Amino acid sequence: HTQLLGKTKKEIAVRKAGIITGPCTVVTAEQSPAIRAILEMQAKKFTAPFQTISKKQVETIVTDLTGTTCSYQGTEFHTTAIGAHQSMNASIAIHVARSIGIEEKSIIKGIQQATQPLRMEILSESPLIILDGAHNVDKIQTTVETLQALRDAHPAYQAKKSNLYIINGFSGDKDIHRMIQSLATLRPTAIACTRNTINPFRKVASPRDIADMWKKQTSVPTDIFLHPKETIAWAQKKVTKHDILLITGSLFVSSEIQTLL
Repeated sequence: HTQLLGKTKKEIAVRKAGIITGPCTVVTAEQSPAIRAILEMQAKKFTAPFQTISKKQVETIVTDLTGTTCSYQGTEFHTTAIGAHQSMNASIAIHVARSIGIEEKSIIKGIQQATQPLRMEILSESPLIILDGAHNVDKIQTTVETLQALRDAHPAYQAKKSNLYIINGFSGDKDIHRMIQSLATLRPTAIACTRNTINPFRKVASPRDIADMWKKQTSVPTDIFLHPKETIAWAQKKVTKHDILLITGSLFVSSEIQTLL
Protein backbone atom coordinates (compact mmCIF):
# COMPACT_ATOMS: atom_id res chain seq x y z
CA HIS A 1 0.00 0.00 0.00
CA THR A 2 2.88 2.34 -0.72
CA GLN A 3 0.61 4.60 -2.76
CA LEU A 4 -1.23 5.40 0.49
CA LEU A 5 1.29 4.97 3.28
CA GLY A 6 4.59 6.19 1.82
CA LYS A 7 7.49 5.12 -0.34
CA THR A 8 9.95 4.20 2.40
CA LYS A 9 9.72 1.91 5.43
CA LYS A 10 10.20 4.89 7.73
CA GLU A 11 7.28 6.76 6.16
CA ILE A 12 5.10 3.67 6.38
CA ALA A 13 6.13 3.08 10.01
CA VAL A 14 5.13 6.62 11.00
CA ARG A 15 1.67 6.15 9.55
CA LYS A 16 1.16 2.62 10.84
CA ALA A 17 2.25 3.71 14.31
CA GLY A 18 -0.85 5.91 14.29
CA ILE A 19 -2.92 2.95 15.48
CA ILE A 20 -1.20 3.31 18.87
CA THR A 21 -3.63 5.72 20.52
CA GLY A 22 -3.97 4.49 24.09
CA PRO A 23 -2.16 2.84 26.98
CA CYS A 24 -2.28 -0.63 25.44
CA THR A 25 0.75 -2.93 25.27
CA VAL A 26 2.63 -2.74 21.96
CA VAL A 27 4.42 -5.91 20.79
CA THR A 28 6.68 -5.90 17.74
CA ALA A 29 9.19 -8.19 16.08
CA GLU A 30 10.59 -5.38 13.95
CA GLN A 31 14.35 -5.94 13.70
CA SER A 32 15.38 -2.55 12.27
CA PRO A 33 16.48 -0.19 15.10
CA ALA A 34 15.35 2.85 13.09
CA ILE A 35 11.84 1.50 12.50
CA ARG A 36 11.60 0.18 16.04
CA ALA A 37 12.46 3.66 17.37
CA ILE A 38 9.54 5.17 15.45
CA LEU A 39 7.12 2.68 16.98
CA GLU A 40 8.57 3.12 20.46
CA MET A 41 8.32 6.91 20.24
CA GLN A 42 4.61 6.67 19.44
CA ALA A 43 4.11 4.21 22.29
CA LYS A 44 5.78 6.61 24.74
CA LYS A 45 3.35 9.38 23.76
CA PHE A 46 0.54 7.26 25.17
CA THR A 47 2.55 5.61 27.97
CA ALA A 48 1.98 2.29 26.23
CA PRO A 49 4.28 -0.55 27.37
CA PHE A 50 6.61 -1.42 24.48
CA GLN A 51 7.83 -5.01 24.08
CA THR A 52 10.08 -6.43 21.37
CA ILE A 53 10.92 -9.91 20.13
CA SER A 54 14.40 -10.46 18.73
CA LYS A 55 15.59 -13.13 16.32
CA LYS A 56 17.83 -14.49 19.08
CA GLN A 57 14.74 -15.55 21.04
CA VAL A 58 13.30 -17.56 18.16
CA GLU A 59 14.63 -20.80 16.66
CA THR A 60 13.30 -22.64 13.63
CA ILE A 61 13.83 -26.34 14.29
CA VAL A 62 12.42 -27.70 11.04
CA THR A 63 10.14 -26.61 8.20
CA ASP A 64 8.64 -29.21 5.87
CA LEU A 65 5.34 -30.17 4.23
CA THR A 66 3.66 -30.59 7.64
CA GLY A 67 4.48 -27.03 8.65
CA THR A 68 7.08 -25.41 10.89
CA THR A 69 8.40 -26.46 14.29
CA CYS A 70 9.98 -23.68 16.28
CA SER A 71 11.12 -22.79 19.77
CA TYR A 72 10.31 -19.55 21.58
CA GLN A 73 11.66 -18.84 25.06
CA GLY A 74 12.37 -22.50 25.67
CA THR A 75 9.02 -23.97 24.56
CA GLU A 76 8.61 -25.92 21.32
CA PHE A 77 5.63 -25.20 19.07
CA HIS A 78 4.37 -26.57 15.75
CA THR A 79 2.34 -24.60 13.21
CA THR A 80 0.90 -25.83 9.93
CA ALA A 81 2.18 -22.62 8.34
CA ILE A 82 5.21 -23.41 6.17
CA GLY A 83 8.46 -21.43 6.18
CA ALA A 84 11.15 -20.30 8.60
CA HIS A 85 9.59 -16.82 8.69
CA GLN A 86 6.50 -18.39 10.30
CA SER A 87 8.55 -19.04 13.44
CA MET A 88 8.66 -15.31 14.12
CA ASN A 89 4.98 -14.89 13.28
CA ALA A 90 4.07 -17.67 15.68
CA SER A 91 6.32 -16.20 18.38
CA ILE A 92 4.49 -12.87 18.24
CA ALA A 93 1.17 -14.66 18.72
CA ILE A 94 2.62 -16.75 21.56
CA HIS A 95 4.05 -13.66 23.30
CA VAL A 96 0.74 -11.80 23.14
CA ALA A 97 -1.26 -14.83 24.26
CA ARG A 98 1.02 -15.33 27.26
CA SER A 99 0.84 -11.66 28.18
CA ILE A 100 -2.96 -11.78 28.47
CA GLY A 101 -2.91 -14.90 30.58
CA ILE A 102 -3.87 -17.67 28.16
CA GLU A 103 -2.77 -21.10 29.40
CA GLU A 104 0.32 -22.58 27.76
CA LYS A 105 -1.46 -25.77 26.64
CA SER A 106 -4.14 -23.67 24.95
CA ILE A 107 -1.50 -21.60 23.18
CA ILE A 108 0.26 -24.73 21.92
CA LYS A 109 -3.06 -26.15 20.67
CA GLY A 110 -4.06 -22.86 19.06
CA ILE A 111 -0.75 -22.52 17.18
CA GLN A 112 -1.10 -26.13 15.98
CA GLN A 113 -4.62 -25.61 14.69
CA ALA A 114 -4.19 -22.17 13.10
CA THR A 115 -4.20 -22.14 9.29
CA GLN A 116 -3.15 -19.60 6.68
CA PRO A 117 -4.92 -20.19 3.36
CA LEU A 118 -2.97 -19.11 0.27
CA ARG A 119 0.30 -18.81 2.21
CA MET A 120 2.39 -21.67 0.83
CA GLU A 121 -0.77 -23.76 1.11
CA ILE A 122 -0.22 -27.39 0.11
CA LEU A 123 -3.09 -28.75 -1.98
CA SER A 124 -1.41 -31.97 -3.03
CA GLU A 125 1.88 -33.78 -2.43
CA SER A 126 1.89 -35.89 -5.62
CA PRO A 127 2.31 -33.72 -7.54
CA LEU A 128 3.27 -31.02 -5.06
CA ILE A 129 0.77 -28.22 -5.70
CA ILE A 130 1.33 -24.99 -3.76
CA LEU A 131 -1.15 -22.11 -3.65
CA ASP A 132 0.63 -18.94 -2.60
CA GLY A 133 -0.54 -15.36 -2.32
CA ALA A 134 2.86 -13.64 -2.22
CA HIS A 135 2.37 -10.30 -3.95
CA ASN A 136 5.37 -8.09 -3.28
CA VAL A 137 9.14 -8.35 -3.52
CA ASP A 138 9.75 -9.39 0.10
CA LYS A 139 6.97 -11.99 0.14
CA ILE A 140 8.06 -13.49 -3.18
CA GLN A 141 11.63 -13.79 -1.87
CA THR A 142 10.27 -15.57 1.19
CA THR A 143 8.31 -17.93 -1.08
CA VAL A 144 11.48 -18.68 -3.05
CA GLU A 145 13.47 -19.39 0.12
CA THR A 146 10.69 -21.56 1.55
CA LEU A 147 10.35 -23.64 -1.62
CA GLN A 148 14.13 -24.14 -1.68
CA ALA A 149 13.96 -25.30 1.96
CA LEU A 150 11.18 -27.75 1.10
CA ARG A 151 13.27 -29.18 -1.70
CA ASP A 152 16.18 -29.60 0.69
CA ALA A 153 13.94 -31.32 3.24
CA HIS A 154 12.31 -33.65 0.72
CA PRO A 155 14.74 -35.33 -1.72
CA ALA A 156 11.89 -36.34 -4.04
CA TYR A 157 11.31 -32.67 -4.89
CA GLN A 158 14.93 -31.73 -5.56
CA ALA A 159 15.65 -30.14 -8.93
CA LYS A 160 17.35 -33.21 -10.42
CA LYS A 161 14.28 -35.37 -9.77
CA SER A 162 11.39 -32.94 -10.04
CA ASN A 163 10.37 -30.27 -12.57
CA LEU A 164 8.97 -26.96 -11.34
CA TYR A 165 6.07 -25.27 -13.14
CA ILE A 166 4.91 -21.77 -12.23
CA ILE A 167 1.52 -20.14 -12.76
CA ASN A 168 1.71 -16.44 -11.98
CA GLY A 169 -0.25 -13.24 -12.25
CA PHE A 170 0.27 -9.85 -10.65
CA SER A 171 -1.52 -6.64 -9.81
CA GLY A 172 -0.48 -3.79 -12.05
CA ASP A 173 1.00 -1.59 -9.32
CA LYS A 174 3.64 -4.08 -8.12
CA ASP A 175 7.38 -4.32 -8.76
CA ILE A 176 6.87 -7.27 -11.09
CA HIS A 177 10.35 -7.19 -12.62
CA ARG A 178 12.05 -7.79 -9.26
CA MET A 179 9.54 -10.47 -8.27
CA ILE A 180 10.20 -12.35 -11.50
CA GLN A 181 13.94 -12.03 -10.94
CA SER A 182 13.49 -13.83 -7.62
CA LEU A 183 11.22 -16.53 -9.04
CA ALA A 184 13.64 -17.13 -11.91
CA THR A 185 16.27 -18.33 -9.42
CA LEU A 186 14.08 -21.40 -8.90
CA ARG A 187 14.83 -22.41 -12.51
CA PRO A 188 11.31 -23.38 -13.55
CA THR A 189 10.71 -25.79 -16.42
CA ALA A 190 7.82 -23.78 -17.85
CA ILE A 191 5.73 -20.74 -16.91
CA ALA A 192 2.09 -19.76 -17.38
CA CYS A 193 1.19 -16.07 -17.17
CA THR A 194 -2.40 -15.04 -16.42
CA ARG A 195 -4.48 -12.44 -14.60
CA ASN A 196 -7.27 -12.23 -12.04
CA THR A 197 -10.78 -11.86 -13.44
CA ILE A 198 -12.76 -11.78 -10.18
CA ASN A 199 -11.92 -8.25 -9.00
CA PRO A 200 -12.79 -5.62 -11.63
CA PHE A 201 -11.62 -2.83 -9.33
CA ARG A 202 -8.05 -4.12 -9.16
CA LYS A 203 -5.69 -3.07 -11.93
CA VAL A 204 -4.02 -6.20 -13.25
CA ALA A 205 -0.76 -6.66 -15.10
CA SER A 206 -1.09 -7.85 -18.68
CA PRO A 207 -0.15 -11.55 -19.01
CA ARG A 208 1.75 -10.60 -22.18
CA ASP A 209 3.81 -8.02 -20.28
CA ILE A 210 4.51 -10.57 -17.55
CA ALA A 211 5.64 -13.08 -20.18
CA ASP A 212 7.94 -10.49 -21.76
CA MET A 213 9.61 -9.91 -18.38
CA TRP A 214 10.08 -13.64 -17.94
CA LYS A 215 11.68 -13.93 -21.38
CA LYS A 216 14.35 -11.47 -20.25
CA GLN A 217 15.22 -13.82 -17.37
CA THR A 218 14.98 -17.27 -18.92
CA SER A 219 14.54 -19.12 -22.19
CA VAL A 220 12.10 -21.74 -20.87
CA PRO A 221 8.63 -21.98 -22.48
CA THR A 222 6.34 -19.19 -21.34
CA ASP A 223 2.63 -19.25 -22.18
CA ILE A 224 -0.05 -16.55 -21.94
CA PHE A 225 -3.60 -17.10 -20.72
CA LEU A 226 -6.29 -14.46 -20.34
CA HIS A 227 -8.28 -16.52 -17.82
CA PRO A 228 -6.86 -18.53 -14.90
CA LYS A 229 -9.05 -21.53 -15.73
CA GLU A 230 -6.98 -22.03 -18.89
CA THR A 231 -3.87 -22.51 -16.78
CA ILE A 232 -5.46 -25.58 -15.16
CA ALA A 233 -5.59 -27.38 -18.50
CA TRP A 234 -2.02 -26.22 -19.18
CA ALA A 235 -0.83 -27.71 -15.89
CA GLN A 236 -2.72 -30.97 -16.39
CA LYS A 237 -0.86 -31.56 -19.65
CA LYS A 238 2.58 -30.85 -18.21
CA VAL A 239 2.77 -31.67 -14.50
CA THR A 240 3.47 -35.29 -13.50
CA LYS A 241 3.10 -36.79 -10.02
CA HIS A 242 6.81 -36.18 -9.35
CA ASP A 243 6.70 -32.46 -10.18
CA ILE A 244 5.96 -29.18 -8.40
CA LEU A 245 3.31 -26.64 -9.40
CA LEU A 246 3.65 -23.22 -7.76
CA ILE A 247 0.80 -20.73 -8.14
CA THR A 248 1.87 -17.30 -6.92
CA GLY A 249 2.11 -13.54 -7.47
CA SER A 250 -1.38 -12.45 -6.46
CA LEU A 251 -3.92 -13.32 -3.78
CA PHE A 252 -6.63 -12.73 -6.38
CA VAL A 253 -5.13 -15.12 -8.94
CA SER A 254 -4.42 -17.81 -6.35
CA SER A 255 -7.88 -17.57 -4.79
CA GLU A 256 -9.51 -17.71 -8.22
CA ILE A 257 -7.54 -20.80 -9.18
CA GLN A 258 -8.36 -22.35 -5.80
CA THR A 259 -12.06 -22.32 -6.74
CA LEU A 260 -11.25 -24.06 -10.04
CA LEU A 261 -9.15 -26.93 -8.70
